[in-house]
Formats: sequence, C-alpha cells, structure tokens
Amino acid sequence: MTIGPDLPIAAFSAPSTAAAGASIQVSDTVTNKSASAACASSRCSISRPLALAGADNSVVETNEDNNMAFRAFAVGGDLRVTTLTIPAMAGPGQAISVSDTTANQGSGAIGATTTMYYFSTNLWFDSGDVLIGGRQPHGFGHGDGAA
Repeated sequence: MTIGPDLPIAAFSAPSTAAAGASIQVSDTVTNKSASAACASSRCSISRPLALAGADNSVVETNEDNNMAFRAFAVGGDLRVTTLTIPAMAGPGQAISVSDTTANQGSGAIGATTTMYYFSTNLWFDSGDVLIGGRQPHGFGHGDGAA
C-alpha cells in the first residue's frame, strides 16, 4: 500500500544549445503517480538546467528519487576541425602541405582564433608534440566554417 503523493518528472524539455546571455525556454510536467493529493510544488532551477519537483519539501512522498530531470546543453561557440588534409607520405626534410576546415558547431559566435599544426607520436595533444605551423582563420558565427 502506498501512502502519500509521488511526484516524478513526467516530461522535461530544454534547448540543446543556447547563445551566451540569451534567454532559454525550459518546461516540465509533474504527475502525481499516487492516489493521495499533493499541493503544487514544481519548481525549475536552471544550472544545467535541472527540474526538481517537490523542491521545497512541503509534500512527503513515497518515492523522492524520481523527482529530478536535467538536460545538458552547450552555451556559446564550439570549434571543431571537420577535415584535416595531409600527404600520405613524406621524406625527411621534405616540405609538406597541411590544411584543415574548422567549423563552429556551437550556438554563439567566436572571435578570430589560431589553428596550429603539430607532429605527434600518439593520438592526443601533449608537451612532446612539435609545432610545425598554423593559420589564423577569421571569426566564426553559428554554423560558420573556414578552410
């Protein structure tokens, strides 16, 4: 037998991206899965954003573990190298041509930035990588790309 209300978040929506400083629309639906009455206690707090039903603890529930939902979303710009072109082979001391396309996959603009090229002996950037060149593409608006 269940006594008392149970207020899980039945639906929660938030944008997947947002520009820095922009307003966002967040909504949630709280249902009472119990036969017991409950006062309205849904409150939305944005830090991720997160929705927490029964946040003021004014209702004793049978299950407090299902009262939360959150969504992660990106704020601002997000640069991504979408293509990298290098020669298949090169000899010692031989000049090579390296090019890339960088795109802003985020929701906000990004100012001018520098793309640097390195030789690396592994699959991640670390202090042992050797700088071989770079370029300065222009700034990026949402969805912009530069080669």
